[in-house]
Amino acid sequence: VFPLVQGFKLFPSQCVNASGCNTTEDGFYIVQEFTVDDPSDLITVVDLPNRRMLQCKARHLVPVDTKWCPENQVSEFGQFFICFTACLFLYLLMLYFCNLHKARVQYWSLLLMFWFSDLAAGLFTGMQGQMYYPTGATEDRLFMRQTPVLTSFIQQLGIAFFFELISFIWPMEMIKFILERCCRCAGRSVRGGAFIVVTFILGLVNAYGAIAVAYTPASIVVVGHHPLLLGFVNFLLDIPYKLVETRIKGFLWSRCCGKEDAGLVPEYVAPELDWLGVELAEALPEEFVLRQPAGSAQLLVVAVD
Repeated sequence: VFPLVQGFKLFPSQCVNASGCNTTEDGFYIVQEFTVDDPSDLITVVDLPNRRMLQCKARHLVPVDTKWCPENQVSEFGQFFICFTACLFLYLLMLYFCNLHKARVQYWSLLLMFWFSDLAAGLFTGMQGQMYYPTGATEDRLFMRQTPVLTSFIQQLGIAFFFELISFIWPMEMIKFILERCCRCAGRSVRGGAFIVVTFILGLVNAYGAIAVAYTPASIVVVGHHPLLLGFVNFLLDIPYKLVETRIKGFLWSRCCGKEDAGLVPEYVAPELDWLGVELAEALPEEFVLRQPAGSAQLLVVAVD
């Protein structure tokens, strides 16, 4: 007999005893979602020995000791991937702080750190989208309906992109705005350092979360053997999103403030990137890339101390 718990607090990889869940057999399952104080929430759980997934309401799930469930550890490849990613992020962080008087190196370390972190956020939220909507529309999530257009993949991608907006893209834009407008008394390297440290932390947390979730046996049962594919597609959506966002902001800026913001080319982007490099550089604090008027033959010059 397992005691009932108050609050229905569940989290991924937790071992639970399911009782009275639909018509499925009672037994021990591994939770794949978070829920807090919502007994009616439909939770994705995995019967690992039989390699099957089902969804149960939280009221039917009682947390038990992990000894009742099979081992659900990150695979060796996943552990290597986590270690490699941590080393990459740490290298870019050290590259910035060890080259405080080299504008070109700082520029590239900031640019690469941001977009690698954005990739990590896309992968992590992609995994969350798949866990949240493993089979498409469900009875407790009525704001999305299964249709020929809104397939389960499209629904998962929509949820993942929304999660990424609120957990990474918009917070980083807010930090960029604060550093550009409210911290002018600090030195340029200090402001850039604050930006790259926040990006480093978010990127590392998202990368660990994505890989740790993707490369556990229970997750493979839910999402299949290509767990990060949807997250990568989610990341690719960020480029057209940035294109549209930049043009909307430029239009509003010119209409509201009477200023134009066009024809800009960053100096230290490889020539083959061309316009794409301009869009990628928009993510950085603007003081790291000085701007030239439209039609200028000169490239932008990255600010130096």
